Amino acid sequence: MVQSKINTDVSYKEKNEIHKKDDEMEAFLYSYPILGFDCTICLGNINYDYADKKILFIRIYSCINDSVDEQIGIFEFKPSDNIEDNDGDIDLDKINEPLLYQFVTKKYLKARFPEELEDDENEINYENEEKSIYDDDEIDLTDDDVGEVEEEDNEEPDETNEISDNDKNVFEQLENANEEVEEGQTSKQDLKERELYINEVHNTWIEKFLHNNNYDIQNVESNGDCLFAVIREGLKGINKEATVEMLRKMLADNATEEKFQEYKQFYTEFMNEIKKQTILINNIKKEYKLLGQEINVEKDRDTKRQLALKGKKLKKKFVQEKNSLNITKELLGEYQFMKNINNVVEFKNILQSCTFWADAWAIDLLEKIINLKLIIFNSDNYTVSDHDNVLQCQIASNAIEENKAEFNPKYYILADYTGNHYKLITYKNKRIFTYKDIPYSIKNLVKTKCMESRGNTIYNFIPAFKHMLGDKMEENIVEKDGSSSCEVQNEPKEKSYNKDIVFQFYSKSRDAMPGKGAGEKIPIGQEKSFADLNEIKNWRKQLSNFWVSEFDADGKKWNSVEHYYQGSKFKNSHPVFYSKFSLSHEDHEEEPQWIKQLPKELSKDPAIAQRLGGKSGIYKKIRYRPKEIRMDDDFLVNKFKIMEKGQYAKYSQNGDLKNMLLLTKDATLQHFIRGCKPVVFHDTIKLRKQFNST
Repeated sequence: MVQSKINTDVSYKEKNEIHKKDDEMEAFLYSYPILGFDCTICLGNINYDYADKKILFIRIYSCINDSVDEQIGIFEFKPSDNIEDNDGDIDLDKINEPLLYQFVTKKYLKARFPEELEDDENEINYENEEKSIYDDDEIDLTDDDVGEVEEEDNEEPDETNEISDNDKNVFEQLENANEEVEEGQTSKQDLKERELYINEVHNTWIEKFLHNNNYDIQNVESNGDCLFAVIREGLKGINKEATVEMLRKMLADNATEEKFQEYKQFYTEFMNEIKKQTILINNIKKEYKLLGQEINVEKDRDTKRQLALKGKKLKKKFVQEKNSLNITKELLGEYQFMKNINNVVEFKNILQSCTFWADAWAIDLLEKIINLKLIIFNSDNYTVSDHDNVLQCQIASNAIEENKAEFNPKYYILADYTGNHYKLITYKNKRIFTYKDIPYSIKNLVKTKCMESRGNTIYNFIPAFKHMLGDKMEENIVEKDGSSSCEVQNEPKEKSYNKDIVFQFYSKSRDAMPGKGAGEKIPIGQEKSFADLNEIKNWRKQLSNFWVSEFDADGKKWNSVEHYYQGSKFKNSHPVFYSKFSLSHEDHEEEPQWIKQLPKELSKDPAIAQRLGGKSGIYKKIRYRPKEIRMDDDFLVNKFKIMEKGQYAKYSQNGDLKNMLLLTKDATLQHFIRGCKPVVFHDTIKLRKQFNST
C-alpha cells in the first residue's frame, strides 16, 4: 500500500488491474516523466472515497500502443485545488507528484517505455557578462532533485494472513525423485514439434523463444503474492491443494533469527546512507547558491571565471552524489518491507503479508521445504533480445556447494518472470512436471546455459540433470551471436582485479545496475561505488570486442576490435582479403572473383567479420572464404599481442570508452560465451591498470 501525503491516515491499495469505476471511461493520453522515463499514461475518473478526509484522487494507468496497460499509481489533491486547464481537462502541471506503487521501478518502466529523458547540459556562457553565470537555466539544483530525508514512522506492519488448523495439515513435503533417471522426450521428438511451429502475431513470447506452439502462459494475481500463486497453480496439476497463505506460513516458520538480522542490517545501512547522502547533497546546493550570489556581485572578470570553474566542479560533484543516492534508494527498495520490523517475530509476520515479495532467498527456501524446483524464464531479457540470459541459472547455496550435497526434487514448475511479476508457464496444458516430463528443449537449455556455462548452479547438484552432462551437447535452439570460442586469455602472474566484484558482458548484454547483471556479483552496499558507470547506457556492450567504435591501427581504420583481430589473421599471406576487414579498403577490378563476392557489410558488421575470419569462413550458409585461404602461420604465436594492440587502440582513441573502462575500477571483467564458462578478459584488465597509472 502507498500512504497519502495529504492525510497519513489514508493508504491506497496497490492493484494493477483496471478499476471497475474506470472501466467504461474514454481515456485521454498524456506524455508524463516518471523516474527519468518519458511515459505514456492515462487517468481514471476523479474518486471521492476519501472526500470526508479532504482528499480526492485519480488512478494512473500506463498505456502501451494507445491501449491501457495497468494501474501504476495515484494522483491525489485537495477538493479546493484547481487542477483543470481552460478547456476543462486535467492539467498535470497543477497536481502534486504521483504516488507510485512499489513495483514501479526504473527497470519496470524501461521494459515499457525505453526512451529515457535526457538532461540539458548547457555550458556556462563566459562571453555574455550581462547574463548571470548562475541563472537557473544553467544548472537546476532544486529541492525536487533530492527530497527530504525519510523519517521512520510508527505504523504497524500489515496484519498476518491467518491459516486455519485444517489448512495447516493439508500440504506435506513432496517425496524425492526416483534414483533411476528416465529421459522422456528425445531430441528428434522435440525437433519434430518445433518444425510444426507456426509464427503468429498472437503467440506468447515463450512460444516464439522456444519455437513451439505447445507452450502457454497463465497469469496469476499481481499483488505481491504472484510467486506463491504460481506454486499454488502448479501443484494443482498433481491434485495438491495449497494456498498462498499456507506457502507464506511455511516460509515464515523456517525463517531464522540470522536471516532477520541480515535483512535488518541491509535496511538500516541503506537508510543511514540515504540520510548521509541527502545531507551532503543539500550542503552542495547551499554552497552552490552562495557561490552564485558571489558571482553576481563580483566585478572582476578573471575572478568570475575562477568562481565559475568552482561552480562547474560543484555541479559535477552534485551529479555524482545524486546518481549514488538514486542507486542507494533503488537498493533500499528491495528491503523496504523491513521498515518498523524490530525482531524475528515481526519478521515472520511480515513474510506472511503481501508486503513481502518473494526474493532469491525465499525461492530457494520454498524449493527445499516443498522439494520442487522452479525453472524460471525472464521475459524481460527476451524483450531486449538478451536471449542467452532468458533462462535464469540459480546459483547453488553455499551450504549445498560446500558440502557437495544433492537436491533431488520430485517435480518441476515452469515460471515466467517479467522483472516484477511471476506467471505460470504450461506445456500441452501441463502445469507441473517430473524430470521425465520436462520438454527436451528446456533440459538442453539448462544443460548448455547453466551447467556447462556457469558450473555452480543448483542444476549441477540435481542428480537427474547431472546425468545429462555425460550426453553429447545438442545444438542450441536459439540463434547464436557468433561468439563460440572457449579459449582462455593469458593470465598474468600478478592479478589486478577483485574476485568479489564480477561484471559480465557480451555483445548483447542488457543494461542493469552494476553487479545485478547475469553472472555478476558484488558485495551488498558497494553498488553505489559504481554510480557513474550505472549512468552509461550499454556499458557492458561497450566492453565487447563487437562494439562498433572506429580506431586506427597498422595504417588502417577499423570499425571494431573484432574486425582488427579477424582481419589480422590474413595480413601477411592474403593482404587483399585482410584489407577488406578494414574501413580503409578499396575495390579493384583485378581482384579475384571470391573477393568481389564478399558481403558488402564485412568491414562494418563485426558478426560478419567473425564468421568470415572463423574456422569455416561461412556466413548464412554461404562459404565466402575458400578453403585454401588460411590464416598466417605466425598468427597463433602473436594473437594475444594482436588482441591487446586492438583493444589499446579502441580505448586510447575513444575517450568515452576509456572513461567507461576506468569506471569499472578493480572489478573482474569476464566475457560470456555460449556453451563455455565465462572468460576473464585479462587484456582489458591490464589496459585498465595501465590507463589508471598514466
